[in-house]
Amino acid sequence: MPPDLSSANWKIDRAVELLGELDRKVLAWFDAKPCGFYTYINPEYTRVSVIVKGYSDPPLVHWSLIMADIIHNLRCALDHAFWAILSSEFGGVIPPKAERLSFPIWDAAPTSDQRRVLQTVSPKLLRAVESVQPYNNPTVSFPVHPLAIIRDIENPNKHKLLFPLMHSIGRIHVVVNGLRRKYEDGVTQTLYRGELKDGVEAVVLTFDVPHPYMKCECDEFMSIIAVKHPVANRLGQDRDDYAALIDALIVEVRETIANLVAASAFSLDIDIIYPV
Repeated sequence: MPPDLSSANWKIDRAVELLGELDRKVLAWFDAKPCGFYTYINPEYTRVSVIVKGYSDPPLVHWSLIMADIIHNLRCALDHAFWAILSSEFGGVIPPKAERLSFPIWDAAPTSDQRRVLQTVSPKLLRAVESVQPYNNPTVSFPVHPLAIIRDIENPNKHKLLFPLMHSIGRIHVVVNGLRRKYEDGVTQTLYRGELKDGVEAVVLTFDVPHPYMKCECDEFMSIIAVKHPVANRLGQDRDDYAALIDALIVEVRETIANLVAASAFSLDIDIIYPV
């Protein structure tokens, strides 16, 4: 009997619906042009900065609550798909020891204790679960595997504190002209990595010696509503635009469920002996 994935699909559909709601709210806020910037050179001509001019703060708590619901629905979709497969395996009659099972997310090969939790299921289903785990499917798109990101955002949201979105720098490009050629390499650049607020210095360039003829222009400044990853960064990139991240997580959940179903499918293996 094939698994009934209706419940898992409804959860994914709800995540997509919530993402659309969040997109509309975020775009409306950005359309109101809530922030700008200006450049500043100190009187000594040794320091240049791009300073944020904020007119209204984003409702990050409200948006973070929507984000939490999206992640929760994606996590539930994995559990519901696993339960559907489990139910199919047992013909709809789940033994008591399997009643509390859920889809695990393992960063490394499971320990004996982790395997023991799933001892009720068939070896084939256990192998199917292992086949879709992060440690068997490495990624270069994010600092950690998308399934691990779902887990590491969902767990604090459920048990500890709300995992917040943040208003952050997306892209910024600064051009400084009129430097004294002999000393133009003596510069230190600092990029602000925190929450964008009115008066924050988004970028600071500090020079070893004065450059009395320098001029500064910021020809690109884009802010984003970002998700900061709960684990180690990759090449300095410890956050992603929420929409790009959620889109990737939705794709990952769909693919994981499809691969889990395919790997756990039961087939007949019959040797046919033809008469001679």
